[in-house]
Order: sequence, then C-alpha cells, then structure tokens
Amino acid sequence: MHNTVKNLLDIEDNINIYLNKLSIINNTKIVAVSKTFKIDHIQPLIEYGHIHYGENKVQEAIEKWTEVKKKNSKIRLHMIGKLQTNKVKFAVQIFDYIHSVDSIKLAKKISIEQNKIKKNIKIFLQ
Repeated sequence: MHNTVKNLLDIEDNINIYLNKLSIINNTKIVAVSKTFKIDHIQPLIEYGHIHYGENKVQEAIEKWTEVKKKNSKIRLHMIGKLQTNKVKFAVQIFDYIHSVDSIKLAKKISIEQNKIKKNIKIFLQ
C-alpha cells in the first residue's frame, strides 16, 4: 500500500475513533491538500478512490488537474487559498469549491463567471 493511502486511512481511523467516542455520526470529507505535489505523488490516492483535493494556486491547479478531472468526473477540487478577482474566470472552470470568498466583489465575480459556464460552485464565506 502506498504511503499516501496509508496516511489517509490512518487519518480516517483517528477521526472515526474520536467521533465514535462522542457518539457522532461521521459524515466528514477529508480534503487532501495537494499543493506543490506532482500528480505522480497524488495518483495513488486517486486510484484508491479519494476524490477531494485542495490547491491554493489557480495556475498550478489548471496544469495539474485538468486532464485528471476529464478522466475522473468524481474528483472535487477545492480552492483553499486567497483568490484574486483577476483569476476567477479560470478558477470557476477547474474548482468545485472555493473556500476563501472574503469580499462582495469576489462573490459577485464568481457568480458572473459561473453563470457564464452554467456551473454551480460551492463557496465558503469568510
């Protein structure tokens, strides 16, 4: 078993143990932050079936994930860094979640761009 998969399973086990002690149903989604790692390093997790990945740079995400997402439509990509309004057009094309919406201007820009391509992105407000 690849080390990245083992690490994911260890994290899932720890979460399950903790939530079971609290009698909480586990409906967590682990976002594997893949920034700076090459797709070769992430591929074992993809093959294992993990679908949530986080990136903090739009250009890096486009280069790394465009082909992967074409091959695996279940992959969900999370923008976890500061998003600049001049990169929103590109971000809405590749990301499924944007975690760092911190202004009305940015929210409006996302809304405009996602409407253009008829895509509904989940956003997190700061």
